[in-house]
Amino acid sequence: MSELRRGGAELMRLLVGTVPGVPPTGELIGYTEKIGGETRFYTISPEGFVRTFASPIPPVTFTAGEDLVAGELGALINDVGVTRLVKADADGTSTRQTAAGIVTVGALTGASAEIATTGPAAIPDAEWDVVPVAADIGSPVFMSLTPGNVTLTSPGSGTIQRVGIVAVVGGGSTTVLVQVGQPVR
Repeated sequence: MSELRRGGAELMRLLVGTVPGVPPTGELIGYTEKIGGETRFYTISPEGFVRTFASPIPPVTFTAGEDLVAGELGALINDVGVTRLVKADADGTSTRQTAAGIVTVGALTGASAEIATTGPAAIPDAEWDVVPVAADIGSPVFMSLTPGNVTLTSPGSGTIQRVGIVAVVGGGSTTVLVQVGQPVR
């Protein structure tokens, strides 16, 4: 990870990588900027658009609609007028096919669970279809056909939804910069 400087602001290079299927370019595709006590996140989409957001929105608390583990991909459902957090699933029922973010605090059914909708989130190796390696840094992360899991490859069926970018790998988990995109059915 190399550090950059710009007018008194600290810029940290986070995501130097490639777009899948394109030879490596080494271009900066995302970074964080610390100004005083505030952290801003910037990501550059493959189309060249810069997305900026301030310090991550704090995780949001919902009642677990099923047992959830930290690092699983979550979706919101309506359970007789009550919003519940469940495992997202690219080929599940229609409401489960729209991921909302990464579970940061797991819970048993009926207890309070938390979900991160932006910013960095750790995903344990067990929640990946295939565990990322260093060469995957900068790669997009998608909702999987396995409930609660994420994958580096766009599913060939069901809903396709990008949910983030690989930022850091190793040590039993992968840190993803959460960027929940629009689902495509």
